[in-house]
Amino acid sequence: MDNYLKIGEVAKLYKISIDTLRYYDKKNLLKPAIVKENGYRYYSIQQLDILELILTGKYLDIPLETVQKKITTGNLEDYYSLVNSQKR
Repeated sequence: MDNYLKIGEVAKLYKISIDTLRYYDKKNLLKPAIVKENGYRYYSIQQLDILELILTGKYLDIPLETVQKKITTGNLEDYYSLVNSQKR
């Protein structure tokens, strides 16, 4: 499965727990690209950008609900404005 990472690989890469990724899935922040019949979760390389947006928001103490709204609208300009205002 080229261009896909297992949930454990993503967790290790970003130094977060598997439970954190499952939580983001549950909250509809970051759904796995593929969920196999055995329950294994796979994320596409492109989804790592979304994860980085989530983690940046978390680092800046932006509520997950706010991050979710900005991500789901697809307007990244709004997200970047939010991040910049939060940094100040």
